[in-house]
Amino acid sequence: AGMCASATWTLILLHKAENHLVAYRQDYFSAADDLKQQATKWRQQATEWRRHAESLSVQLKNVDAKAKDAAWLRAQWHRDIETAGKHPYTEIAGEPALKLPRMYGTIPEKTIWLYWYHPQTCPNSMKCVLSPKRQLLLDSIIHNKGSFRVELVHKEQVEEFVNGVELPFRWRELTPKLQQDAIMNALLARYGGVALDLCTCLLRPLDDYWDEMVANGASFRGYLFRLNGKPWWRAEAVADWFLMGRREGIFSSAVRSQVIIMGDGTNARSCGAWSGALADCVLFPILSMFNYSLPKCGDDASVGSNRDQCPDTGQVPWWTGISGPARNDTRLLLQDPRDGPLLPFTFQGMDDWNVTDLNMPDLSRRNVSGAAMFGVRCRTYKECWKEYVLKRFHEKPRPGEAPVLSFVRHTQCDEPETRSREALLAAKDSYFYNLLRLSGLAASK
Repeated sequence: AGMCASATWTLILLHKAENHLVAYRQDYFSAADDLKQQATKWRQQATEWRRHAESLSVQLKNVDAKAKDAAWLRAQWHRDIETAGKHPYTEIAGEPALKLPRMYGTIPEKTIWLYWYHPQTCPNSMKCVLSPKRQLLLDSIIHNKGSFRVELVHKEQVEEFVNGVELPFRWRELTPKLQQDAIMNALLARYGGVALDLCTCLLRPLDDYWDEMVANGASFRGYLFRLNGKPWWRAEAVADWFLMGRREGIFSSAVRSQVIIMGDGTNARSCGAWSGALADCVLFPILSMFNYSLPKCGDDASVGSNRDQCPDTGQVPWWTGISGPARNDTRLLLQDPRDGPLLPFTFQGMDDWNVTDLNMPDLSRRNVSGAAMFGVRCRTYKECWKEYVLKRFHEKPRPGEAPVLSFVRHTQCDEPETRSREALLAAKDSYFYNLLRLSGLAASK
């Protein structure tokens, strides 16, 4: 019995030992699996870190390579500037120092300057076709040139007349209108003469205008809105479509100003939104230096919310006397264009009006302050022709003064041209034809 008890106890102990061994083995393998999984995770992280390190190494190599490239380019640029004979002046002017434009010294001061460029119809002087209306207006200018020379400048000819440093750096990229403004300023600065817009009918020679300017010791003649005391609704001051000046006069300042104002840009937004913004923005501050009492666009209530686009807005207020008295080293001859070449119905499609028509034109804006038709007295198309065209044209000027109306500004030249030259000349009752008749052109045709 004692032996049986002992054997039984031994078996119990062996069974417990086996259970402990099984439990230990399970705990061991479980811990081993955990360790294996942890090791696998560390191995994966190590792989990711190694890849990240390799990527950083590649990036650092690229940065280093770029830095070396940049350093090489800087060195090459300095080497080009210092040793390769680069000349910034020549790059801008297109000519070496001391070389004047080809035409300089061959052009008389009494020259009527015109500029025209259109990418399709007039890209250069050899391939230029003007619309029938523009061609007739050009013919009127040539017909009445008087003692003036007429120069129609095309885009590829510009640097034959002026130096590249006299124009905005990117003048070739400007709109045709801004090109014209900049080029006319440069031409008048170097040669003097008359800058005339091609959308102008010249009724008679401008010699009287020039002679009066010279006799009065003036260096500039032009038109300034609001000079007659009447408001003008557009945010503009100087009429850029007619500019007359002596060589090396105020336009030398205009050339400097236009280069600074335009800088590297291709628009004149800082000068306002009107088509003649560049010329206006450049010229009005110069004119105001000679006469502090010139009317300012920014003071005109009829301009309304557009006053921030006026040429005097944001300018140095010379008219306040901050630099001393007004300049008196030259004289200016100024008139309001609405008293002469800018007829009150210019913006009403007047070219097609009929000089014999007894009907009443649209006079809805003649009571609107600042409008072009403000205060118009005529009541029919026929009466408007007699009152504002014939009366001005035949008005006898005072001794030593030029006629009130020797040319007329048109505004319909940019409209799609649908009529031929023959059709324009056949409409013998139209304002357009009768202006040509006053110029003497229609009779000669």
